[in-house]
Amino acid sequence: MSRTSSDKFNFRIKTLKLHAPMVQTKLSVTNFSASINGIIVNRK
Repeated sequence: MSRTSSDKFNFRIKTLKLHAPMVQTKLSVTNFSASINGIIVNRK
């Protein structure tokens, strides 16, 4: 039983490591677009 739980835990860590860069890029893209929108709004 402990072995299966540890396997699930390891699998979860692997998926987190795989998804982390994608999430970071999404966050950076949203921050970039938000800053561009802020600049456009400030210019108006």
